[in-house]
Amino acid sequence: MLIYSHNNRFRANRKGAGCGRTSLCYDAGMDLDGSARRRWFGAAVLAAAAVMLVAGATVLQGRLEGMAFLVYWLGCFVLTMAAIMVAFRDARAVHQITRREHRDLIENTMRNIELEARNRRRGRNDSAP
Repeated sequence: MLIYSHNNRFRANRKGAGCGRTSLCYDAGMDLDGSARRRWFGAAVLAAAAVMLVAGATVLQGRLEGMAFLVYWLGCFVLTMAAIMVAFRDARAVHQITRREHRDLIENTMRNIELEARNRRRGRNDSAP
């Protein structure tokens, strides 16, 4: 049996791991990194706000009055703002990761260039009479 893991790879399942009869199952016990948790939370909050928006504009349109109307739409607004804040935080985290990887790439490239230059110089010095 195979389990879908967090790194988009399938791995063999041990017997009795509780996946049922399906040949593929999702490993619900996997640890999510901060980025995945943040994205799942943002998606859940955005979905909840969308459901509230649709329900408030259709099913609950004539039923909400006074304070209930205010609290309902304030809750929808709060969920929407939470989704926006999560999106900004995720964008900042992605920017920091990208900047760090870019810096590491430049440092590694410079280090490799320096090593190649030293090796060339050593090769010339070794062949000199």
